[in-house]
Amino acid sequence: MIEADYTNVPPFRLDFNQIPTQTTLRTAVGEEQVVLKSEYRNLRDQEIIYNLTRWVIDHKYTDREKGRQFQLFAVLKRIVTLWYESQLQIFGGDGSNELRRLVLFWNQKEVVESIYEGIREANREKSERITAILNYHNPSGSTAYVHGVTSKPVYETVKSHINYVVADTHSWEQIAAKTLEEIPEVECYVKNHFLDFRIPYLLNGKEHQYIPDFIARIVTPKGDAINLIIEISGFSDDIEGSKDAKRQYVSGYWLPAANNLAKYGRWDFIEIDDIDNIKKILKDKIQQL
Repeated sequence: MIEADYTNVPPFRLDFNQIPTQTTLRTAVGEEQVVLKSEYRNLRDQEIIYNLTRWVIDHKYTDREKGRQFQLFAVLKRIVTLWYESQLQIFGGDGSNELRRLVLFWNQKEVVESIYEGIREANREKSERITAILNYHNPSGSTAYVHGVTSKPVYETVKSHINYVVADTHSWEQIAAKTLEEIPEVECYVKNHFLDFRIPYLLNGKEHQYIPDFIARIVTPKGDAINLIIEISGFSDDIEGSKDAKRQYVSGYWLPAANNLAKYGRWDFIEIDDIDNIKKILKDKIQQL
């Protein structure tokens, strides 16, 4: 039985501030002009859902031996309906709910990946556990190889393997580094600058790279060592509205894969959006580990 769960899946953004619902064509000379307007109000929701279901079958449920698995149409149509009614997030345009029908003219791959993410989420516990696939030529990184030149302000460190924390802003890196220096449970830490530690994630079917702010090795009250990924600024580079996607891929994919691998220790993640209370937030997190 195919199921879907969109509880923790980021919504699919339909941004009509970037993609117009009508286009005006005008000749180089004269005043003659033609307005091309998408007649989305004449479309029916069931027509959209029907076509989106066919997309899912074409992209995800088709193989050379079995061909298109149209026997799954009814159950997939139910999932597509759920996605269509709950996951579409509209920006711009006239604000009408009918604008979601224009998803039919969006990139097929991006739409299908968003629909399929809910299926993947619902079946994660039933399928094989997530495992990491390492880069064959460069399976791991190290602070031993960090070297770089910067004109930005720096904060001198004691606990970090790197002698300075580079400050991209006026204060929060310094506050974070000072806090990590002061917390006894922090054995060592590093700001992710010149280290090139990246976590891949998908946004609307396109692959991106998320760069966290800090990594700290924490000694828990039980005496366990944890590599804690720390995001200080609340995903400050969230230009494309990808905050939810980053959080989902860190917690739902990268952490389970790294922890199942076990070779590089146990990993966890925390997002801090209140720099003034960073010490309390970190200490509360350490108590929970």
